[in-house]
Amino acid sequence: MAELFGREGVRGKLDRHLADRLSGSAPTLLAVTGMPGVGKTALALDWSKDRASSFPDGQLYVDLRGFENDAPVTPTSALHAFLTALGQPAGTLPKEVHELSAMYRTALAGRRMLILLDNAQSADQVRPLLPNSPGSVTIVTSRSRLTGLAIRDGAVRIELGCLSEPASIRLLAEIIGTDRVYAEPEAAAALVSLCGNLPLALHITGELLARHPVHPLSEWLDVMTGNPDQLDSLDTPGDPTTSLRAVFSWSYLALPAATSRMFRLLGLSDEPEIDASQIFRAFAEEKEVGARLAVLVDSHLLTSPAPDRYRLHKLVHLYARERAEAEEDPEYLVDFARRLRRGQRGEPSAGTCGHPLPLLRSQRIEYEGEAGTLALDKRGLMLHGARPEGASDHRPNSSGTCVTIGGTAQLAHLHGPEGHGAEGCPLGLPDSECRDSELRVAWAVPSSTG
Repeated sequence: MAELFGREGVRGKLDRHLADRLSGSAPTLLAVTGMPGVGKTALALDWSKDRASSFPDGQLYVDLRGFENDAPVTPTSALHAFLTALGQPAGTLPKEVHELSAMYRTALAGRRMLILLDNAQSADQVRPLLPNSPGSVTIVTSRSRLTGLAIRDGAVRIELGCLSEPASIRLLAEIIGTDRVYAEPEAAAALVSLCGNLPLALHITGELLARHPVHPLSEWLDVMTGNPDQLDSLDTPGDPTTSLRAVFSWSYLALPAATSRMFRLLGLSDEPEIDASQIFRAFAEEKEVGARLAVLVDSHLLTSPAPDRYRLHKLVHLYARERAEAEEDPEYLVDFARRLRRGQRGEPSAGTCGHPLPLLRSQRIEYEGEAGTLALDKRGLMLHGARPEGASDHRPNSSGTCVTIGGTAQLAHLHGPEGHGAEGCPLGLPDSECRDSELRVAWAVPSSTG
């Protein structure tokens, strides 16, 4: 299967645990975990098919629907289905989950079977479905880390990460053809980078490209990079199970309210990797910040690549920012973004450019600062602070991010990267510079002419 490029190491781990099971005296429990869209189900199904001969008594599979629009499958429902498949008449099945679990384990005794529990929500959903006799292997897939299953039930966790760049390019080539990839290697590398090496995103992009076989990859790259709503390019209408935004939403909607708010506000970070001290200072007025971070890590919406460091996958980062812009008050977003970047409240000192605040896609905001009042249009420029030294003549300064304007009324006519009126750029910039999305901070200076 194409999506299993680059999974040789993980398959090797599964094979080693299978060999241990054949020589051991205890049931084997493996938990394959990872972020949404990383390919957990595809890996488990493909490995199970290839190793079917190791399980002469058959395999049992259930989609537990832990992260979907539909309600999760209850242990009772799953046990009913399993016992029926094992030959128990439906009319003889007990009602209580502990009785069903006992009957199920008795039915599995002495058998060599593979049990695949796909898309699990929690350890509690899984535990009644675990055999307690040697000979069987259980594989659980989940977006949750299932830490409790490892601690209490002895599960061996196998973390599935994104693909390497070479594996991502091989996957893209498998879908659209090697000739197209080798003809434009730089564009192919840029496309897989835009997808964050995430298998689901690569598949969606590959299928889009495959529908247009004569179009150069570089053209699609321009389309994707020029789209301010990049996640729109990774949607598949009519099938939410293969639309990236929908797949992310199932994890997001499963979060407690305070944790989901932390997640979307972290999307305001300029960089995908954030220092813990930044986060704690930005949320200084809130409680249980560490506990909420732990929940986000457990849900694979956030990773911790090093002690006191947290990282958002680039596409998850886009989704988090999108949710923040949709659900939060625009003025609060400006304030929080400033706190997150500086780790403290207040404006930057005069004469310093500071960091740009995020572009908001759809709001019009009136922001009043010490230096003047500005209207921020759609795709407009963010404002904070006082005039920095070196910003003059209506041009970006050496950092490329700060400009001065002659009066606040001028910026109200600026439409930013989407274009401007017939009178031209009110900042006096060439058209290409005025549309530059990196021009993200404006310094309001009261007009000397009134």
